[in-house]
Amino acid sequence: TEFKLLRYLMLYPHPVLRLFYRIKRMVLDRPVLDYKLSRARKKNLSTLDKVIGSLGVDTARLNLSAALDSGMHQVDIPLSSALSAGRQFEMELHLQRESSGELKFSGYSARLKNAIDPAESRSFGFDAALGVSSSEALNLLQGRAVWKDYGGDSFSGARWLQLDFAAGSGSRPVLRELAKADGFDLERQLEALAKALGRPELASGAVLNAMERGNQVMVQDVSGGRLYLEASGLAGKVLLRDEKQRAVSLEKVLKAKEKHLATLPEMKISKVRQKVQDKSLGIA
Repeated sequence: TEFKLLRYLMLYPHPVLRLFYRIKRMVLDRPVLDYKLSRARKKNLSTLDKVIGSLGVDTARLNLSAALDSGMHQVDIPLSSALSAGRQFEMELHLQRESSGELKFSGYSARLKNAIDPAESRSFGFDAALGVSSSEALNLLQGRAVWKDYGGDSFSGARWLQLDFAAGSGSRPVLRELAKADGFDLERQLEALAKALGRPELASGAVLNAMERGNQVMVQDVSGGRLYLEASGLAGKVLLRDEKQRAVSLEKVLKAKEKHLATLPEMKISKVRQKVQDKSLGIA
């Protein structure tokens, strides 16, 4: 601009001084500036790679370098992963450029898409501060609770996160946060279930950790069928589901177990009798 040019001529009135100033800018100032910009760029890429990688996303697929060099104020990066037939998990990463020029991860939108039954499709936007990974987001969209520990004391720093689909509008639910003081103690409930079902492994740390991350845990009952367990802070208990993912009560499971066990002695006796009969008939 004219003002900058005037100021430049006033500071460097002599032609020789102006020449030295230009040389200084080209030889000293420009390389220093380029070095600082390159260093800031590498640091920005490293931070983005670390933060987005912590979500369980393969950052090698993203081309974050191109996103950083785009100069755009907001960059959205779509990702998708096929699940079972007709179901797909989609993510869209949101990057926001700050006034310094640095590109910052602000969060992502997640969607569980059901092509067979679109009414069952669900979506939610997760802020970066929540620290919810991609696998945890998928579990949350399937209605299960996830335990997050944000540090600090046990009351304010740790809580259950769960999406409330009944309170939301359409496919967009409401995120609920529940502390352990709200009454849902997963560890105690697993200990009680382990005793009731006769499965001591349910009280193990491995099962607790898996369910705190929102995963279902499968156990095989005495009849050979599968029973699925999942944490639900909203329900205040561990939910039990059958092989078709239908909710079942503990009482029903225990009754089915008793009924199956009651038939086992009769089956054993009939097999023994059959063996005796086979021998008496001379059958090998």
